[in-house]
Amino acid sequence: VHCRRGERVQAASISKPVAALVVLKLVQMRKLDLNKDVNDYLKGWKVTDKKGAVVKVTLRQLLSHTAGLNTAGFPGYAQGARLPSLRQILDGSEPCNTGRVYVEGVPGKNYSYSGGGYMIIQKILEDVTGMSFDRLAKRYVLDPLGMRHSSFRLRSLKGTKKYPEKAAAGLWTTSEDLAKLLIGIQSGKVVSKSMLIPVAKAEKGFVGFGL
Repeated sequence: VHCRRGERVQAASISKPVAALVVLKLVQMRKLDLNKDVNDYLKGWKVTDKKGAVVKVTLRQLLSHTAGLNTAGFPGYAQGARLPSLRQILDGSEPCNTGRVYVEGVPGKNYSYSGGGYMIIQKILEDVTGMSFDRLAKRYVLDPLGMRHSSFRLRSLKGTKKYPEKAAAGLWTTSEDLAKLLIGIQSGKVVSKSMLIPVAKAEKGFVGFGL
């Protein structure tokens, strides 16, 4: 991505490490457990397989793309298009332009990239805290790291698409703020350094938590 100093750009999947840091912050605060069945946290929606049967998956699996989920990525929405709610994204219902998010593999067995998994993470965060993902990211990551020009609020710029899939792809940021994010991950400014080990260490495949 080539951008002018201070220019805000869409960060796409670089949104995911921000979401991962929010999760780890709540784990450190003992509000979440990486190894617990996430269905215990979810309200009004459950993780299921293609036939609708409830399936146990963990935050550790969702963060590392090892939960066996479908829905790799999201194409975005044109300016003026109707935007789906978080629940509509998870259900694949109108006006969502992707299918339902569900488990199609064996959780914990293999690496399978899933932006849909990060939308489940977004719902968990909002259900557990009662706060919007925008506010959580600002409180626990963006503000502590001094990322003053970054936001998950939907913006409307000519020639860009909108991504209501915030935890997976909704970050607007600058090159300077991205540098602050990387420095923050290395320094342990958001969560303790011991908590950051799984961010950089792959569970399976080649990704850690978000990166």
